[in-house]
Amino acid sequence: MRVMAARFRSLTGARAALVKLRKRFGLREDEADAASMRNGAVLAGQFREEFIPDVTAIIREYNGRIVANFAKELTEPWSRRR
Repeated sequence: MRVMAARFRSLTGARAALVKLRKRFGLREDEADAASMRNGAVLAGQFREEFIPDVTAIIREYNGRIVANFAKELTEPWSRRR
């Protein structure tokens, strides 16, 4: 599983990419979302490893730029301490 974030020029672009990602991969609302930022928008979500090439292509299709791409385990260090 990977956690990715992408920056978009507009919330419209981020939401369009989000709709396509949700339909294509059957994502729940808690697995990916988009939000407005001061100078654009961001889309963030968690995706299965094998989907990453297609996720990247969809983000780029809507003029998004990937700004983060991490293994999910790296985002939850507290889960390894138990």
